[in-house]
Amino acid sequence: MVQEAERFAKGNGNKSIRLDTFSLNKTAVNFYKSLNYSQVGKVCFPKRTDSDYTCFEKEL
Repeated sequence: MVQEAERFAKGNGNKSIRLDTFSLNKTAVNFYKSLNYSQVGKVCFPKRTDSDYTCFEKEL
């Protein structure tokens, strides 16, 4: 599914894909790293004080 999203994005002229995942979700964090997504930052949401979200990006 991720490969299809990347293909679709590239076919529509996008230069990269960015996404966020819950930082404590180690399975998701490791999954995106395994697909060559780079960790580019973190974001916090006011109503989610238990943890932040890891931001990933992959150039297409």
